Amino acid sequence: MLNRGLNETGSDKAFGPSNTTIATSATTPPSSAINFADQDLNEHIEYQLGIAGLILQYIQLYYTPTLIVLGCIGNVLSVFVFFSTKLRKHSSSYYLSALAFSDTGFLVAQFITWLNLVDIPIFKKSGFCQMAIYSSQVCSFLSVWLVVLFTVERFIAVRYPLHRPVVCTVARAKTFICILTMIALPAYSPYFVMAAPQVKVETANNETFTTEGCYLVDKYADMAFYYNHIDVFFTLILPFCIIVTLNTLICRTVHQLAHVRRTMTLTTRRRLPNGRHNNSRRSSDGYVSRTFSHRTSANSQSKVTHMLLVVSTVFICLNLPSYILRLWLYVNEVRKMYNFSFHHCNH
Repeated sequence: MLNRGLNETGSDKAFGPSNTTIATSATTPPSSAINFADQDLNEHIEYQLGIAGLILQYIQLYYTPTLIVLGCIGNVLSVFVFFSTKLRKHSSSYYLSALAFSDTGFLVAQFITWLNLVDIPIFKKSGFCQMAIYSSQVCSFLSVWLVVLFTVERFIAVRYPLHRPVVCTVARAKTFICILTMIALPAYSPYFVMAAPQVKVETANNETFTTEGCYLVDKYADMAFYYNHIDVFFTLILPFCIIVTLNTLICRTVHQLAHVRRTMTLTTRRRLPNGRHNNSRRSSDGYVSRTFSHRTSANSQSKVTHMLLVVSTVFICLNLPSYILRLWLYVNEVRKMYNFSFHHCNH
């Protein structure tokens, strides 16, 4: 009806100045037409939102448990491979195993939350609520900083290879993992107080209804706000910058080393045919043997470097949407708090 009113308006204006009054009246469609159009638009938006919500519900209902099961199985198999093969001699295997454990802990916490969708509301019970939130925060912190640790270690191994046997050891890896865990466990203990099962009363479309869930306790809202500032910096901004910077430097160094290695290989192949005597041939054979041994070790380190580069890069890429969303929510929260404080000061 609104479109028909607009078409009538265009036809009336075409008649010229003599029909100015008619055109003016036609430009204002009846209020009933506007109300019907708004109602149709609202119904269309609600219908689209209903479809999106239904699709999201099905994704959460089926995709989430599938991801949790496959993730846990993959993490268990990864730990088995790292400790049942010669990879256990590498310090990076301990970082990756610890990463698998922390990821599994995060998946278990998500599973407790998912149980609400199948009418098993243990997430709404005291103890499970706080533990699920606490463990998810601790595991998220450990995961991102474990990636930082093995990225730093790999940077040292590539950039300063002479220091690798001293710095990149299994004992140091165990020590750093223990220190990181001892930092994370008490750092997120306030979530046992700040979160609790609650029943909240909400109003929407002039209707009042209650929702039960695991929410932030209102009296700790200010504490949680400032706590979130610190958490965003230490689990989002700082590790992201470190990983991206070190990965860039590692890729640059690996490219330079590969160029140098190709140059040395070509030079060695040109020199070997010149040895005609037995002594020179023996010395050449010894040189080839040492070169082959060194090349084998270099290839092993190169494979580890490429594997860790892939792990850290995939970690960043898969977490980037979550990082962007979290940073966007954080900026909006800070902006709202600033606007509220500014408005309050003016009044």
